[in-house]
Amino acid sequence: MGTAFTAVSDDIGFLESNPAASAVQKYSGLTFIHHSWIADSAIESLLFTTRANDFGFGVSGKFLYLPFTAYDVWGTREGKGVISESVATVNVSYNLFKSFEFYGLALGVNLKAAYRHIPENIYAGQSAFTAMMDFGSLTRFNLFKPYVSKDKNFSLGIALKNLGFDALGEPLPLLLTAGFAYSFVRP
Repeated sequence: MGTAFTAVSDDIGFLESNPAASAVQKYSGLTFIHHSWIADSAIESLLFTTRANDFGFGVSGKFLYLPFTAYDVWGTREGKGVISESVATVNVSYNLFKSFEFYGLALGVNLKAAYRHIPENIYAGQSAFTAMMDFGSLTRFNLFKPYVSKDKNFSLGIALKNLGFDALGEPLPLLLTAGFAYSFVRP
């Protein structure tokens, strides 16, 4: 869905797309994901989210690991180990101005701590810790809705991700995403 999920954010995947969505989720969620990736690398994720009225809360942990062997120009093994990256996230959000007439404007923030570990025998001095934040907003309303449903058919979302401290003198990949979703037929 690309950046459209910034506006849709209708499942626990919102933690990566739009931190404001925990305030408007229909259901609490607990998810464990194992993703075998390229070669021997894998990503393990554990996510939880819940909502109490207009207040949303979520936590997640992601762990990427890659077994790696370093060789010199002659093909001699120089080092062996596991390169890993870990990210822990705490999410809070609130849906403001909600009324019978207005769905509300959800605002949210993710606080993230990340650690990249590269063994010293592979590449010395490359392990790093950093902290970052994501900010998001989300609203929904009806627009040119040709069917009857209490669910809104148009969503707008925007998120600023990875605002934080440099790691090893390199800036974080700051990202601004915006999305809209329109449903012209009843899902």
